[in-house]
Amino acid sequence: MKAPSLRSFFCAILGMFLVASLAWLGHAGAGEGPNQNLQLTGDVVHLVAAGMWPGGLVPLAIFLGCYLGKNRNSDSLLAARIATRKFSAFSLVAVALLVISGIVNSWCLVGNLHALVATDYGRLLLAKLALFTAMIGIGAWNLFLAKRRLPMVEALAGNESQSAALKIVARNVLIEISLGTLVLIIVGLLGIMPPAIHS
Repeated sequence: MKAPSLRSFFCAILGMFLVASLAWLGHAGAGEGPNQNLQLTGDVVHLVAAGMWPGGLVPLAIFLGCYLGKNRNSDSLLAARIATRKFSAFSLVAVALLVISGIVNSWCLVGNLHALVATDYGRLLLAKLALFTAMIGIGAWNLFLAKRRLPMVEALAGNESQSAALKIVARNVLIEISLGTLVLIIVGLLGIMPPAIHS
């Protein structure tokens, strides 16, 4: 597979900045006080990481759909294997950033455990966390499949087995996209609600 072009790299960086700019449109941008910079930083990291994963799931699903079609061959299977393994490793970084920045954001917007369970904002955030945890579980399954059954190198033997594994990965990606859509709906609702820390 060819290395990304300079144009692709520039577009990715531009997209990252555009996604990060959304932080100034939410609670972090409207916040005040000594924690505003921390909250803005946490929100920027959270948005960029979300753009990586789960934002990258839709392109991955399209890619796998193209390479696992009726005309698949050894070359297309190799491309799908490499993309799946690299995306799985890439997702680990994104998930780590999402967890860390999510903790920062929750501390700034919720404040304490009581508010997390006693307010509408907190309960909605818990629903988001439950969906996010389910997405991580499915992603971990995909990572396990990618590491165990999808070698990075060309392998003529076992193509049918690898094709079956890739189809499972593709199905799981679609499930992750569905859960991610629900997460986005909850994020939209959280964005128009007063944070629990103000309740």
